[in-house]
Amino acid sequence: MAKLFNLPVVLTYRLFSDGELMKKVKRKDNMAFDVLYERYVDRVWSYIFYKVHSQERAFELTQDVFLKLFNKADLYDEEKKFSSWMWSLVRNHLVDDFKAKDALAPSSSRAELFNHINGEEDDNRMEDVLFDDHGADQLFELVLSKSNLNQIKECFTKLPANQLEVLSLKIFSDQSIEEIALGIKKKSGAVKSLLFRARDSLRLCLERSGLI
Repeated sequence: MAKLFNLPVVLTYRLFSDGELMKKVKRKDNMAFDVLYERYVDRVWSYIFYKVHSQERAFELTQDVFLKLFNKADLYDEEKKFSSWMWSLVRNHLVDDFKAKDALAPSSSRAELFNHINGEEDDNRMEDVLFDDHGADQLFELVLSKSNLNQIKECFTKLPANQLEVLSLKIFSDQSIEEIALGIKKKSGAVKSLLFRARDSLRLCLERSGLI
């Protein structure tokens, strides 16, 4: 959907907040959509890739998500934070895609895969463990850099589904712990605990692989 636009106008659009851009997208403003796409596409693709483990499939689903964002822009509540709405759209699209492709799978397999996508496995450890960001920047930057993609993917696949979900959202969505908790319907303390364990497990795996 990218187009050639007047450069000063493009630069002006890039100064707009997400919410301001979405108001324009509701009016079918393609330039506003392109700026939002540019702003979020890498993070959305990365989040989806570490869910589906296929670069090609992640690309297809990412395009689907942004097409849905454009077509359903009227559903966005301007009083709420755009990123929370968008990441809910991303997660719901993955669930819908799973349901469409695996409707004929055995029920036990469907439940297992649905939990993997939705990140809703039972977690009884609800203690409030603070998520210490000390040293996390190096870890997150490595994941976001897309270097050594296959090795990093292998480390992600070893995480339990609920840890994978919260860690992916923390790295790629830039949401706060409270926003993540609201989106996946868990308490903030549980999200902190999951993040703490997921980050340490991922770091250990990457260290063993010689990546950090």
